[in-house]
Amino acid sequence: MSQTIQRSAPARPASFRDRLTAPLPAFRELVSVAWHGGLRTNIGDIDQIPVLRGGLPQLTGTVVTWVGHATYVLQVEGLTILTDPVWSRKIPGVRQRLTPPGVAWSDLPRIDAVVISHNHYDHLDAPTIRRLPRTTPIFAPANLGRWFTRRGFRHVTELDWWEGATLGGVSFDFVPAHHWSRRTIWDTCRSLWGGWVNQQVDLLRR
Repeated sequence: MSQTIQRSAPARPASFRDRLTAPLPAFRELVSVAWHGGLRTNIGDIDQIPVLRGGLPQLTGTVVTWVGHATYVLQVEGLTILTDPVWSRKIPGVRQRLTPPGVAWSDLPRIDAVVISHNHYDHLDAPTIRRLPRTTPIFAPANLGRWFTRRGFRHVTELDWWEGATLGGVSFDFVPAHHWSRRTIWDTCRSLWGGWVNQQVDLLRR
């Protein structure tokens, strides 16, 4: 299977604030998110969340397996693709995971590609990324590629909205989304955000 990545790499702006479709959340909103998502003790119907046991099913065609939040295992045209992979029990800003990931990391097949929608901690999880071989192809929003190359990843494709690339005959097209990006107090909207689609399946929509 070909592992050639087709990519375009024009000059990128230093900020994508002009792409915002709504005001950035105020401090009060961020506190509310932390309270409702990370600090409250009510766990509701946690026992109803499904967890796959014994590995991925052996199915043909396009298979989509939910792991949790925005993390999916996609099996498309012979490729296994992870979206926004998070296998950590705890990430900054929210309480620790209430159930195990829907698929155990040890049950995953070889990962052929990873797509990232944006750089928030619940979508870009450094401990999980460190588990990947540095030869894993990464598809990232514009201005986020350096985050991966600094960590030793050698096949990183970063795309602006409406740009696309291919891997093993599968297309990866980056599309707009109503969102924003920030990982520290200094980098608000310095990298882009969006969704990933291809002709076979909507890979990831914010």
